[in-house]
Amino acid sequence: MKRLFFCIATLFLLFGCGRKTPVVPPEAVIPEPITDLQYRVDDTGVTLAWRYPTHSIDGKSIKNIRSFLLYKAIIAQADYCNGCPVVYDTVVAIDARGAKPKGRLTYKDTDLETGYHYVYMVRSDSGWRIRSDESNRVNFSYEATLRAPMDVNIEVGDQVLTLTWQPVTHRADGSLVEDVQYQVYRGSSRTALSPLGELVSEPLFVDRGVSNERTYYYNVRAVTVANGFHTVGHASGTVSGMSLDMVPPVPPTNIKVVGLLRGVQLHWTPSAASDLGGYRVYRQREGDSEWQRLGTAPKGAIGFKDTTDLESGVYYFVVTSFDIGLRHNESEYSLKVRYTAP
Repeated sequence: MKRLFFCIATLFLLFGCGRKTPVVPPEAVIPEPITDLQYRVDDTGVTLAWRYPTHSIDGKSIKNIRSFLLYKAIIAQADYCNGCPVVYDTVVAIDARGAKPKGRLTYKDTDLETGYHYVYMVRSDSGWRIRSDESNRVNFSYEATLRAPMDVNIEVGDQVLTLTWQPVTHRADGSLVEDVQYQVYRGSSRTALSPLGELVSEPLFVDRGVSNERTYYYNVRAVTVANGFHTVGHASGTVSGMSLDMVPPVPPTNIKVVGLLRGVQLHWTPSAASDLGGYRVYRQREGDSEWQRLGTAPKGAIGFKDTTDLESGVYYFVVTSFDIGLRHNESEYSLKVRYTAP
């Protein structure tokens, strides 16, 4: 009798008293759906981006996502129907290990063909059937890439570089394109260019965020915008430019001249320019039309000696300041002083 009871109890434990159902994960561990899936199309494919969710669907913090499942649908443009059900052709599992809540994740898909419409969606997967609901969808028609802007030129200014280029009016297949905007890229080398500023609608960009005497590299891409998403064309050739100090310092003041046994001694009050490089001294004989440059003096100088054995007559002297920039901008002449050689 005891043996019979043991067997019945064992069967009850094995089979239970009801129907088996799939294990349902608690809401505390199901990630909230991703809502910020975005895309950016350029001449190499599409880059998809989203952020790692921070909470479960019941509001608790989570950090247990193992992977993200990226779904991709490929639809011939002639067959695409806005609002129709979507059948996804492929699913890519993206390892989430090492990613952190709020962290930004990206995936580059280069397998695109002209003439097709693409739809993407992503879900979070924490294993053991713990998956989030679908994210927002992104979709676009893939068309021939925009041509690269041509004839990019740089005009140099003082702490400013101005870029101009030819407008882009066609795609790579020759088809016309309208409402084109442009993204300028800048970097400290030819291989490290990043987007600079906002899109511009004209083939002109004024970069006022540069330092003088430093080389900057640029290229430009044409961009079309639809529903807030960007499609970026081929890059122009890379050009470089260096802004230069164009502003000369102020000249010295209170120029005085004193006769010597041979020549003259000049004195002045120094220029107050912060970028002063030095001084240049000029002499002119009365009746001559040209000034003769006598020499230079360092920035700390307050005078200059002209040891020329002057012939009798009237002479005039002026002094200029120049700066330390590559251009060595020179000031206007100081007030001239008169000297009569005996």
